[in-house]
Amino acid sequence: MSNFSDFLNNQNNNINNKKENANYNNNKNTNPSNEDLENLIDKYSTYSNDDLMKEFLKLTLEKKKKGELKPGELENIKNTIIPFLDENQKQSLNEILKMVENV
Repeated sequence: MSNFSDFLNNQNNNINNKKENANYNNNKNTNPSNEDLENLIDKYSTYSNDDLMKEFLKLTLEKKKKGELKPGELENIKNTIIPFLDENQKQSLNEILKMVENV
């Protein structure tokens, strides 16, 4: 994946594919692969904490304005990336998520 927006779009595609598949296994994992996460980490490793949070906010707000942000998607994203964050980053992420929810 080339950027965080691709990650978010992939999450949407995973959700949509599940709904369309009548034989969907309820235990199927919707989280990104380790390779996807490694690619994202590589891409954003040079970003400062502020730049990362700004990019996340920008891309998330874009998705919300386009109506592409599905219910529960923010929680899924949060649960996916929070293990990789330090306490300050977790606090920033939570603040951003509150902002996005109120837009």
